[in-house]
Amino acid sequence: MRNQLLSLSAILTSAGLFQLSTAALATAVALQIANTGGTHETVSFVAAAYSIGFLLGCFYASGPIARVGHIRAFCASAAICTIATIAITATTSVYLLFFMRLLTGIATASLFAISEAWINDSTTPGNRARILSVYSIGIGLVSIGSQILLYFYDNELDQLFLLIGCLFAGAIIILAMTDTEAPSQDHAASIDIAQAYRIAPVALTGCFVNGFAVTTLLSIIPFNLTKHGVSAGIIAMTIGALYAGRMLLQLPLGLLSDRMDRRKVIIAASLVSCIIFLVFQTVSPGEGRWISGQDGRLIQVISFVAAMVLGGLLLALYPLLTAHGLDRAQPEQIASLTTSLLFVWALGSIAGPLMTGMAVNMLGDGALVYLIVSALFIHAAITALRMRSVSAPDLDDHVSFSQTPTSSVVLVQTIGEQQADEADKE
Repeated sequence: MRNQLLSLSAILTSAGLFQLSTAALATAVALQIANTGGTHETVSFVAAAYSIGFLLGCFYASGPIARVGHIRAFCASAAICTIATIAITATTSVYLLFFMRLLTGIATASLFAISEAWINDSTTPGNRARILSVYSIGIGLVSIGSQILLYFYDNELDQLFLLIGCLFAGAIIILAMTDTEAPSQDHAASIDIAQAYRIAPVALTGCFVNGFAVTTLLSIIPFNLTKHGVSAGIIAMTIGALYAGRMLLQLPLGLLSDRMDRRKVIIAASLVSCIIFLVFQTVSPGEGRWISGQDGRLIQVISFVAAMVLGGLLLALYPLLTAHGLDRAQPEQIASLTTSLLFVWALGSIAGPLMTGMAVNMLGDGALVYLIVSALFIHAAITALRMRSVSAPDLDDHVSFSQTPTSSVVLVQTIGEQQADEADKE
């Protein structure tokens, strides 16, 4: 495995650089819009643009990538991200921001698809699961690290955007110098929403709700906090806490779900998330008083811990829902099911910012939290009703939980197939 990791070092390093850049950029764009006088509708519109681009890149970029080759496609995608990142600092036009983030979404999805296909193609069945686990952990760590960049560039956003552009360019240089053979595998994106609903309606609807909630949380909350005077450094620490919570809680929740009806864990995670949202909204409605330390250092520390728990629960729901779907799928349905769940998650990530933008415009800032809470609560209620009418599969039929990211069709299909293979062996 060590030799395999060394041979993949260029790809893994490049993937780490663009994940670092992408996660930092998502927060930085929200702060930039707030600092230049943008409205809630603007940040929602721009956040949705990235999600639209990501969906297009995930499911429709494989043809162009195959035509030009993986190395050229990777370099072109990273170059697009570099240009778009720098261009964002030069405009306040909603339409140009929309276009830049749309391009970034397409390019980012292509970068993930290429790097993950590369990793998948360069590993063997014997070590693929371990290498993908290392990759997933690394992506989680650099997501946390991305917020450290924002912390140190608290009042220098223009310089931060330039640094992010340089990091994208660095990914080009590293990959262009590699002598590793480009991947040859082609993972078809077979989407069948109706079949996915028949197999696991809880998983399908839950993925939409999770995309809705997670994208809104990571893309819109930084804007709201900035508007209320919370510093970029504190916001970065808050988003970093959300990512850290995923690293800490995702695996324990997954292992717990392997030992019981997964729907119980899904309901519990959703309801506890609702409670945390409502406590923040009731005590400090959109103002960030607790997070910023205005009510004392102890309250601030408790707030960061609560943010970690919230991130750990919300960001762990997608792999929990995927595992629940795989528990009920036949082997020949796995590729289509995992692809369909990712597609629906992406649809939710588009709907979330757009719907919260309209709700806030009509009802005020509090509508954002109440809309997320309503979506999570309704899904938890639907899941509870399903538990009354549909029994859980035997624990012997459970697939083993895996930390499935929402990054590319290649990875969700590969991890899903591995989980099913491991269940068959057991």
